[in-house]
Amino acid sequence: MEAIQVEIGHELIQYVIETKNQPSFDLIYRIRQLRSELQIALNFDVPRVRICDNSNLSSRQLRIYIHEKIVFDEHLNEWQGSEVLCNLLVEHINYLAHGSLALTNQI
Repeated sequence: MEAIQVEIGHELIQYVIETKNQPSFDLIYRIRQLRSELQIALNFDVPRVRICDNSNLSSRQLRIYIHEKIVFDEHLNEWQGSEVLCNLLVEHINYLAHGSLALTNQI
């Protein structure tokens, strides 16, 4: 398992790839953007993020793992789309980045 893994139900797959209408709300684009932001601001390299569908999840369920630990496991409502999905992942990656920096500063 990668350091960060995102599992999604089948209805959320549409938010993973870039759309012509709103590329800033697709997950892949947002991860790339966050990598640049954290590298510049904190000198933190975001580890590889694995995104996969999971047929055992409900259709709009999102599960985020950080270092094999589930940090988020919820069912998104119909009105919660790509922006919410992206923001949840960004929030957890930011937490990982700041947590890693805190550990580095303690050593």
